[in-house]
Amino acid sequence: MLRIALLTLIFLVSLTSSFIVRKSTSRRQSDPQYCHAIEDFDCKCSYYRVTCTNDHDLPLTINILPNERHKYQSIELIITAPQDIHVNNHTLEPVKELYKLDGDIFEFRIIFEKFAGLHLSSPGIFNRVFPENLPSDARTYLTLEIYNPEVSPQDNPNLFQNLHADSLELYVVYPWSGTFQQLFDGANIKYLRLSGGDIRSDLSRSFTGIISRLELAKQATVLSVQNFPVYPAHEIIINAFYITDFNTEHSPNYNNLAELRVFTPERIPANAFRQFSNIRTLQISTDKDIDPRALNGLTHL
Repeated sequence: MLRIALLTLIFLVSLTSSFIVRKSTSRRQSDPQYCHAIEDFDCKCSYYRVTCTNDHDLPLTINILPNERHKYQSIELIITAPQDIHVNNHTLEPVKELYKLDGDIFEFRIIFEKFAGLHLSSPGIFNRVFPENLPSDARTYLTLEIYNPEVSPQDNPNLFQNLHADSLELYVVYPWSGTFQQLFDGANIKYLRLSGGDIRSDLSRSFTGIISRLELAKQATVLSVQNFPVYPAHEIIINAFYITDFNTEHSPNYNNLAELRVFTPERIPANAFRQFSNIRTLQISTDKDIDPRALNGLTHL
């Protein structure tokens, strides 16, 4: 009996040790390691993602090093050079060489910080970052983040013209130079999220793009057409932060507003959302109370 107990104990210890070794090995494989993916960039690679940082001159065209080609599903570039940065149609195009050939998810995220000037001078800069002839079930996700409130970049009015993506997320702190109709003309985007920066809308201009779902996130004191213009998207979601005035006389006439999320430090008065009778979903967060008649006029909730 003692012999059986000892053998069982040895087996359990061996099994536990083997599990710990496998878990440790798996963790080492998933943790990012320094690698040489892009010339003159500092890169870290995991089995899934490569993240590369550049804090000096950005070349006119980045150069992908052979050993890291066709390995990854997610690519992140962080540009922190404190100087003029110029990005043209071909600067980022070689990024596509990093993607796995048999992948079904393709993610590209680029962040610009600390620049003295940022020149996104050409339309179609981001149209070439994904491989051509993707499988029909492939999904493409693109994120652009620009953080420098002291310097306004110079962006092309047609920056995202003809862009096709499942998701595009934009995080900026400055107004775009082009109107919504110019920026996304000819684009086909299933989900578009705009955070921070203002984009004007020119409803008199023809628009050939297809935006299935548009999500807006912005700080504003009032839900007005000036803060949240009418955009030609199939469906719109608004995230409005720090709203303090619910009595505007110039609320947007949104026929495509599906969901409204309001965050306010103030009391929400009666008839606060009567101008948005078409919404199907309403989310409210307030530091104070809500008038019992605040939801008057909302018949589709």
